Amino acid sequence: MTRSPHWISMTALSFVLLVSTDAQLVPLNLRLVRDHGSPQTLNLGDCITGKLYAFNPAQSLSDPTGDYISDTLELPWRSNNQDISSIPTGSYDASVREDGRLGWRLELIDPSHIRANIEIHLGNWPRNSTGCILLGTQSSDACHLVNSQSAVDQLRRLYGDSTSRALRISVE
Repeated sequence: MTRSPHWISMTALSFVLLVSTDAQLVPLNLRLVRDHGSPQTLNLGDCITGKLYAFNPAQSLSDPTGDYISDTLELPWRSNNQDISSIPTGSYDASVREDGRLGWRLELIDPSHIRANIEIHLGNWPRNSTGCILLGTQSSDACHLVNSQSAVDQLRRLYGDSTSRALRISVE
């Protein structure tokens, strides 16, 4: 099959536009601000609640939190043990995952390499987390979220369609 030079140039142009668009994506910066310190008791239903914000680091002095995305729920602090503890405060790079039953979610990269599979995903109760961060709207029960899928969808829209957009999360 012979292809015209016009087809080749259009393909090359499309490729250049795609690469240029991805390269120009502004990194998404998120900030998780926890409501309270870690619960002192470690009952099965204990949790840490907070709020997730998108922010522009260049404007962090004028708006220290940023734009509200959703409420969060985490397991209590249990010495950073895999699957049963919230994560330490700090900064984390993240990437998109779409495999498995949870669908679209963010996976945080632990800079200390102690933990793996730390994710931000949908869920309503502490039992829906294995050391991850759940998104939703806080209900009247302190350790229960509602509208989790809507919150994840909102974060996904904010992130955009590219799976190569840089993402940084500050956990406070």
